[in-house]
Amino acid sequence: MMNNLKHQNKDFVSDIDYHLTEIEKDLNRAKIDNNRNLNLLRVFENLLSRIKLIKTLITSEPKAYFNAIYSEMRRLFKESFGELDGFYVTISFKKDPNPARMGKIKLSINKKLMKDEE
Repeated sequence: MMNNLKHQNKDFVSDIDYHLTEIEKDLNRAKIDNNRNLNLLRVFENLLSRIKLIKTLITSEPKAYFNAIYSEMRRLFKESFGELDGFYVTISFKKDPNPARMGKIKLSINKKLMKDEE
């Protein structure tokens, strides 16, 4: 059952979240079954806290910015009929608008990633 993706290639975050939740359930059951072994309980608690951290990381807000950038890149690629060969991303700072401090990233196009995933 763990080998099946719930939404195959449509929403990886929910697939990851689903599988992590299933692992959490299994660990909690094992924790209850082995409640007399203190060392094993510590291992389970450690694993559960690490799973919680992973769930937080995959659903955290910064990822939304990358999705917005990726969506805009795909839109521009589609509008250019595949003629784009790269993007420049400029990173600016609110408190220090000094152009020398701005970050610049040059991205080459991976045409496989830019195609529609339908």
